[in-house]
Formats: sequence, structure tokens, C-alpha cells
Amino acid sequence: MSIFHFWEIIEKIRKAISFGKSLGIRYFFYLFYICLVLPCFMRILPTYAFFYRRYKNLTLRFKLNKYLRRWESKKEEILKICEKGYKLRIDDLGLNKKGLDRIKKSLCNKTELVIGDIDQDGLIYSYYGPLNGVATTPKEDFLKKSRFELKLVVFNNIVAVKKMFKGYKLNFLNALDAFYNLNLAGVRVPAILDIDFGSPSMTLSFIAGLNLEELLFRKGAKIRDRDMKKNKNLVSLSQEQGWRYYIQEGRKVLLDAVDQQFIEDLFIKIKKNHRVGIELYDIKYDKVIIEKKTQKPFFIDFESTRNFASSGKKTFSVMRDRDIEKFNLCFKTKKLTYKMIKKIIQDKKVPFLDRLYSPVYFGYGLRIGKIWDINVGFGRWNFILKKHLLPLTGKRILSLGANNGFNAIQMLKNGAKEVIGVEANKDYIEQGNFIKEVFEWADNEFYNLKYLPLDMAKLPEYNLGTFDLVVALCSLYYLDNLSIFKLVRHLSTITDKLVLQCNIRQGIGRENVNDYRKASIEYNIKALKENGFPRIKVIAPPGYSRPLIIGQKK
Repeated sequence: MSIFHFWEIIEKIRKAISFGKSLGIRYFFYLFYICLVLPCFMRILPTYAFFYRRYKNLTLRFKLNKYLRRWESKKEEILKICEKGYKLRIDDLGLNKKGLDRIKKSLCNKTELVIGDIDQDGLIYSYYGPLNGVATTPKEDFLKKSRFELKLVVFNNIVAVKKMFKGYKLNFLNALDAFYNLNLAGVRVPAILDIDFGSPSMTLSFIAGLNLEELLFRKGAKIRDRDMKKNKNLVSLSQEQGWRYYIQEGRKVLLDAVDQQFIEDLFIKIKKNHRVGIELYDIKYDKVIIEKKTQKPFFIDFESTRNFASSGKKTFSVMRDRDIEKFNLCFKTKKLTYKMIKKIIQDKKVPFLDRLYSPVYFGYGLRIGKIWDINVGFGRWNFILKKHLLPLTGKRILSLGANNGFNAIQMLKNGAKEVIGVEANKDYIEQGNFIKEVFEWADNEFYNLKYLPLDMAKLPEYNLGTFDLVVALCSLYYLDNLSIFKLVRHLSTITDKLVLQCNIRQGIGRENVNDYRKASIEYNIKALKENGFPRIKVIAPPGYSRPLIIGQKK
């Protein structure tokens, strides 16, 4: 080892000790954990998740009857919770008047009436005539389902699908768990209208529309079961090879059948499932219905799902990633997974990484920049901002000079309901949108961050409403004197609390010497007091060059 490398190591150790002293020994070891220990753990996590899934499956099978009895005791609660789910009246089914009259006559005082059968490809053989906007089949072409039996019924005047699980109790339990928890969380899925725990069977509200697989078939993809069985070249394929063929054929005509917005809407549906803790597992075109009135996608089959709400955030991330990888294959997208994010960071392909201002720690050992620097980004948030900005629950916040949005995301993570970031530099906005997307993957959440691409000096020209808090972190002093006073005066009309961050460090090469004065504690106190924020609090830790000035109107 050369003398140069020796002193370089000594200098790094000195900086680490100095940093540890400034943040405290507990936080120092936390950095050691996320930088060195956690990345090693992430390498073995997929293996752990594989065995965990197997263990959970075995546990479910072993205690299946116990779980079924527990769900049966909650039947009335389940039906009540699902009352607000998607429902379709008979008149909206798409039958002609003659067919409708026949159904209404047949119903009389019956609770349930079977009006059709649903085959392996989701095509309906209707007993009462053709259905407008729904894929149907004549009786002679009906392809019987290989596992479950599906009947189209009218149940208490609601059009529904009665799904008979034919003894597949685990699939019944999976579907019941998913429908209950998704309805409970307000996710738009079919409503459960009735449950028979003896059969077992489930009656679900029917979604009128085309199956996505059928739509792809109509655009030229021969991927329906009836078409694939006729293809002699597919007979010798393994299950995995058959699935790959299915996806490749569908992808060829995908964008002729649906647009990018439809695909985005579908991915939002997947993320809503994930936020409830539901892994979809089986993502295919035939699992999606396109509702005929709104043209919006619905997932309809949940018998292959698993509920991992109690499994732990990191373990469930592996299951989520498996869903996302399948979605990417089916729909020609590049939605983020852990592997993709890690590769983007390792290959230094984060947007405008060379201009990174705020270092970021995403979780899972994933980071960009010097997260130990307490002056910016992750280090600054944990050293000074987190303590003095909280509580943030339910607050609407304006961030001036938002840069890559790291602080905005932290405020949202800590309960803020919305953050609007004012940022003039489009490169930082692009970087910020990437960072937001990674955090949404990491936390399995949606973060309500919106960028306003403009110079903060022009903010008084815009009507953004009122805010619970406005923050300007090391940004306000880049404006000229007149603009600073004008902006602060405007902010006093839209918020009661303004937090500014100074930068009192000298000799850092500012182009304009006057910027040192504008970044000082004295100047910022004056700007606040003379423009609507008379109550002042200064947070200036010893030796820290970026103190906070908190101004309040009352």
C-alpha cells in the first residue's frame, strides 16, 4: 500500500469519526448498516422469500378448514363491506327488449336465475339472446372450463357470475381474501353478492365488456385456448414455453388493441393491489376485462393470489417484483423493480447524476450520492429538518427550489398530503420524477408530489391556494433583494409558517459576493420580520453552516 493510499484511508476514517460525532453514534451505526450490511442481506432475500412463500402455502393448506370456518363466521360482514363494489343492473347487460322481458318474466320472485354459461376463453353462451358489447359463443362452439365452473346469473336483480370452485378450497380462500380486503380498501373490484362455504362457490357482480385476450384475438393474436389447442406446433411445448408463446403473440398486436393510457391504468390497478398486500401472481391477458362503458381495465380472477400484508415490507417486495416483471413482459413496459433500480444506480444512469445536489437513500441498501453529508439531502433531513419540520400529517406544503424533490418526498413519507415543488431547472425535475418513482416502488406507496416548472420569483403571479407550510431550503438567497422581499410578502398571504435555510459558510466561491449576505441569519430574519412573519425562531446547531429560520405570523 502506498503512502498516498494510507493517508487517504486515514482521512476517510477521520471524516467518518467526525460525522459520527455530529450525528451521534446510533445514527453512525445506522449508516454502517444501510451501506454495508443491508446490501448483503438483499442478495439472499429472494431465496428467503421463495421458502417463505412455500411455508405460507403449506400453512394455508394445513389450516385450511380452520381458516374457512373463520371466514364463514364473517360472512355477513363480508357481504356488507362489499355492498359498494361494482354492480351491473339487468337493463345494462346489453340484451334486446325481448330477452330482457323473458328474464324478468322468468325471475318472478326468485333470488337467483341462471341466464348463461361462461367457457374456458371467457365467452358466454347466453340463454336469452345476444349480448351487446360482450363476447358470446353459440352452444356448439362452447369450450368447457377445465377447472372451475362459471354461470352467468341474475342475483337480486344484479347481473353476476357464480363461480363454483369444485372442491378447490385453497383457491376459494385466496379469492375470498383478496375480494374482501380490496373492497375494504376501496379498490374498484367486483362486489361479492353471495358466498356458499359448503360447495364452495362465490357470486360476484358481472363486469360487462370484452376480455383483453378476446380483444387481442380480434386484432390477430391466436392466443385463446380454443385456438392454441388447434395449433399442432404447440402440443409439444412445456408450460413455460406455452406461456412465452402466449405473451409473444399478444405483444405483437397489443398496441393495436389498447393505448399507453390503458396500460398505465392497468398498472395503477396492480399497485393498488400491492398496497393492500395482495400478490396477483398470475398476470395474463385473460385476467383483464375492459368495461364497455368506461373502457377501463378490471382484474377479475383472484384465485391464484396471496395475501402478504403481514409478511414484512422487504419480503413482499420480492413478490411485488415478480408481478411487475410479468407485467413488463405482457405489456412491453419498463416498470421499476429492485434489480432494475440497482442496475440503473450501478451503471450511473440516474437522470443527470453528474448534477446531483441532494444525495438520496431509497431503502433496501439503494443510494445515490454521499448520504453521510449533513449539509444536503439524506444527511440534512435526518440531522436538522426531520426534527424541526414535524409534525406534517395532513398538511399541504409548498417547497421553493425543490431540486430533485428528496425533501418533498420525505415530507410526504412523514404524513403530508400534498407537496408542490417549485423548480425552474427541467433537469432536476426529470431527476426528481425518477426519484419519486423509485420511492413509490420502495415504500409501496403513492406520493402526491407535483412540480411547478418556474422561477420562484414569479410565484406571486400564480394562484396556488393556501398552504400549511412553505419551505425554502438554501434557495431564496439566489434571488435579488427586491424579489426576496416581494416573494416573502406574497408568501405571508398564503401561509402562516415559512421555513428558510441559510448558508453561513464563507469562501465557497459564490459569483456574487452579496449572496453571502443574503444567505446570512441576520438578513433572513429581517426579510421575514418586515414582510409578514414577526415571530422568529432560529435553529443553529454549533458548527453547522446551514441553520434554519422559522417565521410565523402568529
